[in-house]
Amino acid sequence: MLGIKGYMPNFSTTVSQFADKHEKTLRQLIGKRIDCYYLQWQTKENAWNEDGPIILQIEGNQYEFTAYKLDEYSLTINQINLSEKLDWYGANDEMPLMWKKNPIDKINGLLNRKIEQIYLLEYSMTSDIIDDKEKKEFFRQLTQSGFFIVGIEFKINGIEDCLHLSNGLDCNALKIHTTEIETKNRRIKIE
Repeated sequence: MLGIKGYMPNFSTTVSQFADKHEKTLRQLIGKRIDCYYLQWQTKENAWNEDGPIILQIEGNQYEFTAYKLDEYSLTINQINLSEKLDWYGANDEMPLMWKKNPIDKINGLLNRKIEQIYLLEYSMTSDIIDDKEKKEFFRQLTQSGFFIVGIEFKINGIEDCLHLSNGLDCNALKIHTTEIETKNRRIKIE
C-alpha cells in the first residue's frame, strides 16, 4: 500500500479506537526525543509526496503515521523498511520516490528535544460545512459522536507550538502548529 512493499496500515476512525490500540505506546514516548523523521520524496519534482506516511524515529524505533481518505488515521511501528524501493502503484520511473531524512528545516529545530505531552486530534464533520442532512447523518453514524480522528500533536520541550501530524484532506500534513479547541476541533491528552 502507498508504494511500500508489505506495508499494512492499522487504520482507526475515532480517537477512542486509536487510543485503544496505541495509548500505552504513546504514553511511553513522553520524555523521549525525536531523533529524526523521514518523508516520501518525489525525486523528479524534488518535493514531498504528502500521500506517503510520515515516519518519526524515536530511540531506534520507527513510528509510522498515515492519513487516508478523510476519516482514517494509522500508526504502525517498525513496519516500513526504509531501504526497500518505493513504487507508487506501478508508476516506477514516472514518479520515482525515495525516503528523505529531515527534509524540512522548520521541523528540524524540534529534533533531539524531549516530548513533553501528546494529544490526539479529532474533528467533527457534522458541522455547518455539510449542508446535506444525509451526509451529516452518515458521519454521525460513522463515529457515533460525529467526531473522527485527524491526527496527533507532540508538545516538544522549549517550543511554543507542537509538532503537528494530521490528515490534510486525504494526504498527510506535517507542520509546527497547535490546534485550537473549538466546537469542531478537539485535542485529547494522552495520560
